[in-house]
Amino acid sequence: MASVPWPRCVRVLDATGRLPYSDSSLLYVYTSHFLEHLPTSKARRFLRECYRVLAAGGILRVVVPDLRAICEEYLKGGGEGESARELAADRFIERTGLRSLDSDAGGWLTVLRRAWGRDGHCWMYDEHSLAARLKDSGFTNVTHRRFRESLIPDIELLDIPARASESLYVEGQK
Repeated sequence: MASVPWPRCVRVLDATGRLPYSDSSLLYVYTSHFLEHLPTSKARRFLRECYRVLAAGGILRVVVPDLRAICEEYLKGGGEGESARELAADRFIERTGLRSLDSDAGGWLTVLRRAWGRDGHCWMYDEHSLAARLKDSGFTNVTHRRFRESLIPDIELLDIPARASESLYVEGQK
């Protein structure tokens, strides 16, 4: 988050609690590679908060790693031979972010990561599961989008090119 040169109009904040905005006060909410780090109960709470703060007609854009793309990559395999398949399996686990290949290394780094809630992904989404979460939170016109395709103006200032090939983009409207 700190290494991304966000435009001045973007406000970066801790979104794990109540959002510091009045009801129906925002036109857009954009979240990228965040939702998958929340347990599903907190993800649902966050999406309801987004709905609360958006004005009628407001847009929520959610960007997450694309579970379907990760699975398809795995199913294509890693080439010929047993070691190639083992490497494909390792890449699959690593790409899901559910656990790092070195997550059992122990030590202070592991303790701190767990304490800060940064021990990988809690959940993964495909297009259908993410759309269902948005609909459950009240959003309508839930639509799968492409990189830099959005109802949000100047989306090219927000979508990160380095993450385009691994990301799933879904928008919903209040």
